[in-house]
Amino acid sequence: MSVTSLLAFVLCLNLPATLARVTLKSNGYEGLVIGINEEVEESEELITKIEEMMTKASQYLYNATNQRAFFRQINILIPKGWSRRPEYLNRRGESYGQDCNRQQSETEADIRIDIPDVLMGHGPYTFQFGQCGVQGDFIHFTPEFILDDELQNYFGARERVLVHEWGHYWWGLFDEYGVEEKFYISSMGKLELIRCNLDIAWNMESCRKDTETGLPDEHCYFAYDNVQTSTSSVMSQQYLPSIVKFCDKTSHNTEAPNLQNRFCNHQSTWDVMMKSEDFKNDTNSPVTVTSTLPTFIYLYSSKPVFCLVLDTSASMKKENRLQRLRQAVEAYIMQMQYGDKIGIVTFNSIPHIQSDLVEIRNKNSRVKLLSRLPTTAERGTVICSGIQLALKVVSQDDGQTRGDELVLMTDGKDERISMCFKAVKKSGVVIHTIALGSSADKNLEKLSTITNGRRFFASDKVESNSVIDSFISSASKREEVKLKPIQLESAGMQLGMNDWLNGTVYVDRTVGTNTEFVVSWRNQKPPNIRITNPNGTHYGIHDFVVDESFKTARLQLQGRREVGAWHYAVHNADTSEDQVSITVTSHSWDSSIVPITVVAHMDGEKNSWPQPMIAYARVMQKYRPVIGANVLAKIEDEHGSVVSLQLLDNGAGADLLKDDGIYTRYFTNFSKTGRHNLKVFVKGEEGSSKISLRRGFGSEFIPSKEKDGVRRNISSAPVFTSTGDFSRTQSGESFIISIPPGAPTDIFPPNRIIDLNASEQKIGLVELTWTAPGDNADSGQASRYRLKVSTTMPELLDASAKSIITEEDMEGNLDSPSPAGHFERILLNISKDESLPEVMYFAMWAYDETNLESEMSNMARVYPASISKAEVNFAARDEGTVIVPKLEKDKIPLKIIVSIAFGCFILACILVGLTLACVFCKRKSSTVV
Repeated sequence: MSVTSLLAFVLCLNLPATLARVTLKSNGYEGLVIGINEEVEESEELITKIEEMMTKASQYLYNATNQRAFFRQINILIPKGWSRRPEYLNRRGESYGQDCNRQQSETEADIRIDIPDVLMGHGPYTFQFGQCGVQGDFIHFTPEFILDDELQNYFGARERVLVHEWGHYWWGLFDEYGVEEKFYISSMGKLELIRCNLDIAWNMESCRKDTETGLPDEHCYFAYDNVQTSTSSVMSQQYLPSIVKFCDKTSHNTEAPNLQNRFCNHQSTWDVMMKSEDFKNDTNSPVTVTSTLPTFIYLYSSKPVFCLVLDTSASMKKENRLQRLRQAVEAYIMQMQYGDKIGIVTFNSIPHIQSDLVEIRNKNSRVKLLSRLPTTAERGTVICSGIQLALKVVSQDDGQTRGDELVLMTDGKDERISMCFKAVKKSGVVIHTIALGSSADKNLEKLSTITNGRRFFASDKVESNSVIDSFISSASKREEVKLKPIQLESAGMQLGMNDWLNGTVYVDRTVGTNTEFVVSWRNQKPPNIRITNPNGTHYGIHDFVVDESFKTARLQLQGRREVGAWHYAVHNADTSEDQVSITVTSHSWDSSIVPITVVAHMDGEKNSWPQPMIAYARVMQKYRPVIGANVLAKIEDEHGSVVSLQLLDNGAGADLLKDDGIYTRYFTNFSKTGRHNLKVFVKGEEGSSKISLRRGFGSEFIPSKEKDGVRRNISSAPVFTSTGDFSRTQSGESFIISIPPGAPTDIFPPNRIIDLNASEQKIGLVELTWTAPGDNADSGQASRYRLKVSTTMPELLDASAKSIITEEDMEGNLDSPSPAGHFERILLNISKDESLPEVMYFAMWAYDETNLESEMSNMARVYPASISKAEVNFAARDEGTVIVPKLEKDKIPLKIIVSIAFGCFILACILVGLTLACVFCKRKSSTVV
């Protein structure tokens, strides 16, 4: 046996039995996936550098967590375009992942190596969208960041940067350095740099003052002292050699106006970490290990094969389910890519192989598969029998099932479903489940969970078009975003005689190739169809390919089509009512242009009573956010009831950052226990929606390089690009709402205010602004507000301390909140006393009609007009006002001492010169007399 074969054999023995997902076992992280994008050029050096980074990061993490965690086992996903080596194993569901899209699949890469966006440079960052303590999406590095050692001079050593980003990604921590602001005035009246640990020494050159804030302006430079004694914090200045820990209660600076304090309610990063599943209840307590060296497993991105596992039991005769299943599978097969291999298995009480694996090569191969779809439904439901037969089908290509994918749809119950869980887990197959109707087995989703597949729920309501959407979404896990179809529209309607289904769909500049309109119906007679393109050209039923067997009509428009508004009209000319749906898809028109994509999901598989859930829609062009879009989410339960939510990207409520392309809203309408599905409709308009720069959370750019002007030269391109008119429709995975028996109906207080802002309008007058919360989280209208004003942070956080400002000093009413999402504003008179405080802190609470209280808002502050004159001296110069920080006796820089000494010398010379001049003048006067 060769060395490489022996290595592959050993790796197989050590490979975890379950799919790769990050878990912390006995203090070691296992299952971490590092994915390399297909567009990255093959490089052996890149693999070597990744291993080097992770090896050093493992030791650094072990020290930073006080011996609680290190990286034990790491999977590196090799692109399928790279040369395959004997030691590479077939992946098992692990994937690089779609752009900004984990879709809650834990096998998509945790760390992604990808080429940079032209506007972003090579800066490392984490795509993080959740609340404090919630896991992020992924960590992003560029190949240049991994390969170019020079970039460590700008961001710090790679292993330190990685652990900083791991804090964002895995524990839901936030940056402790200043992002938009760099400085603040402390409650002691001292000018401070925003940082967690006040023991970190820094210095600042003479800077101009911002006349509105009284702080150094945006052009002010600072630097950290070369010699530091502080050991924290990793989430701030991890590049400093002395930094080896996270901030804890003893070192955490609660006053700093940074994102960690804002989003985590002034908790230290260590406190948040200790509440995670990794460490709570003394899990993974400190332990001494002999080695933190990781084991690396190399996975090859081989192409999976697919098998449809379809229920044909008697219950599929109800609600036209079998016909809708056939129409959905037809749409799925027509969108399969060339080279894909797919088989079909049906099951009731007896399983059948309807088709062995067929490779998609041409139209005939698709027709062959479609001819094998079931037309009858009978008997009972035995789900495991269908799965077991499907495993045999997917093994036909190479004898293995690892990484192959099953799409399982059923509407039935099967008490024996758990009997195949062990075999499924061992097989390595990925199973996507589609629960059809309210009676589908309640344990169905466990098949998705244990195999890291996706889960969907399809109702019998024709308006939702959810059966077709579920099949299309199950195939949307493709990594090649430029190749997969983009869903522009999905709509359905119950049409009476002579009724119309009308709508408008937009083909934008990022799509337009191979555009398809697919109409399906129930009756024998097809409806009348009319499609009108932006130029006024009409397409009728005679332009469609009609399949009377499937009751579908397909208009395939090859090549690039007209950009703009396409109008559709579907007319029921039959004498009886009909169920009609339409789906519109298109592809990227140019290989160099990534289309605008939408990802929809909830923040979990099920609710955690009594907490609200959050609906997310990420609208992106690769990593760049699309802002200003109109995003509507519809959540449907098992009984067909639909709740509509307008998702917002406003930096308030559930939304962390404004204009980051992540649109969110709390979901609080928990009316019934059971499955729910999520569908998102996105519209963009010319002039309103734009493609922006990425806004995310990443490692700080080293200030000394900022001074050199390096960072300011990175993003010199325009910030915004208009999207034009566009439309997208996307379904998310299903989730379960569980309501305890006898639970109260009003359980949700108003959401926490996270965008409270204070600004001084003039001396003694402060303006407070914020976004109104709702009665239930961010829906409805709160009943009242409570405002607290203090001159110190401890007073603000002390529940027994009273506010120093009363309603008599306000211009505005705290007892009449606006509806959720509206802009709120009040004015405060803080000049009652002759002496104004140096700093004032503000916090706010909201209450609903039953007096449920929100969490305390973020802290806002102002520095009144008399601010810190004893600490900050102002010197007028021709070029502007300059701030010179007060210097401590033992920290006076040598250059300032020299400057003062030189100034004193010049002044002495002037005085001596004047004295000699006076003496000379007196002598001359005496001589004249």
